[in-house]
Amino acid sequence: MDYRFNEATVVLPAELIDKSLQNFILADGRQSFNVVVSRVDLEPEESLAQLCERLLKAWQSQLPQFKIIERRRITVDRQAAEYFDCRWEADGIAIHQRHIVALAPSPEPAETMTGLIVTGTCQNQFTKPYTEIFEEFIASLRWRHAAPRPNESQNELSGYCLALHLSDRSLHVFANARDASKQIDPFEVDNGLWEFYDDDGAPLYVEWIEPNRRTADTLKPGSYQLVVRNGANDSAPLQNCFDFIERVEENLYIRTQADLRHYLQQR
Repeated sequence: MDYRFNEATVVLPAELIDKSLQNFILADGRQSFNVVVSRVDLEPEESLAQLCERLLKAWQSQLPQFKIIERRRITVDRQAAEYFDCRWEADGIAIHQRHIVALAPSPEPAETMTGLIVTGTCQNQFTKPYTEIFEEFIASLRWRHAAPRPNESQNELSGYCLALHLSDRSLHVFANARDASKQIDPFEVDNGLWEFYDDDGAPLYVEWIEPNRRTADTLKPGSYQLVVRNGANDSAPLQNCFDFIERVEENLYIRTQADLRHYLQQR
C-alpha cells in the first residue's frame, strides 16, 4: 500500500508494518520528562474500550510492579479517549506515566481509524512544570480529518449517526454508526445511558455482537452494532426529543440546537 509521511510517499511492502512514533524531549536536554506519540493497529471491529483493555493487559504483563492510579474517560478534540495515570519500576527506578488512548480518524478518505497513544513519562513522580506541559500538549491536539469528497458539503449529514446521552442530555454527532459504536463505551450502552438515531432522526437499535463480561476481578467490554429494525415503532424519533436536549456536543457537522432542529425538520 502507499504510505505517506511528511517528506515523501513510499509503497509499503506487505511484510512491513508502521510502528513509527514521535518522541519529544525537553529543550534543555534533561532526561527527566518526555512525551511519546505512538500508534497501534486495531483488531477487526475493535472499539476504544476493547483497545484500552488490550493495552492494559499488555502493560500489566510487561511492566514490573505496574499499577493504575487513575483511569477516566475524556475527550480529545471532540473524540472520545481514555486517560490512564500509571506507575511501574525499571531497575529499581520508579516510573510515572500518563497515557491518553484514542481512536484517531484517518486523514485519508479510504483508510480506517487507528489507535493512538500519547504517553508522558517522568521519573519518580509527575510534578510541575511537567503536569502543565503534558496537559497543554493534549489540549492542543487537533485531528486531521479526511477532506470532503467533491460536491460533499461538511454540513451534509447523509449516513451520520446521532447519539443522545440520557444522563447529561447532550447530543453527539458521529461520522457514521460504526464510529459511534467504536467510541461509545459498551458498558454505558448496556446500562441504558444512550439512545441512537440515524440522520433522519429515526431510532437505531443496539445489536450485541459480543456481550460485556463482568467477573469478580475484571470487566471485559463487549462489542455492538447499530441497526435499523424494520417495522419497529416502539421508540419515538429524535424530533420528539428537542425539548429534552440541553446541548449539542462540539462536532464538525451540527453546531447548535437550532441547527439540529432545522436540519431534522428538513428531512
